[in-house]
Amino acid sequence: MLAVILPHLTLPKILLGLLTLFIASRYLKHFNHARRVRQLGAHAPSVPVYLPFGFDFIYKMLRSALNDREHERWNNMFKNWGRGGHTLEIVLTRRLVLTVDPENTKAILATQFKDFGKGEEFNRDWYLFLGNGGSFKCLYRAYRGNLY
Repeated sequence: MLAVILPHLTLPKILLGLLTLFIASRYLKHFNHARRVRQLGAHAPSVPVYLPFGFDFIYKMLRSALNDREHERWNNMFKNWGRGGHTLEIVLTRRLVLTVDPENTKAILATQFKDFGKGEEFNRDWYLFLGNGGSFKCLYRAYRGNLY
């Protein structure tokens, strides 16, 4: 069987096949993720991005930071796209959920603390700022009343 297929394989066909597999895997991953979100409830209102990887959003955030207008930018984001709520989501390279609702924060700390962003990637990204994550462990224990 390989003897029949091998002579017809060319570099463009191989690259096209790999690209097709990559795109298909991304779509399957996206649909699986959307299904899991629907099982938990619903998506929050979305902040629109118009350029790949959210470069327009990143540019606007950097510009507001350089002009000391971060607070104004965040308030406008929730006002313009939050539909009166305090939670938004944005898809850059992956889905990010942003909240300014104290009740959401309390719920996460009380029931789902271990499910949110403290894996290998989080530790690598925040190590210089937070160290080994002890700050979050301490906050969690203090919140749960188990500090000592």
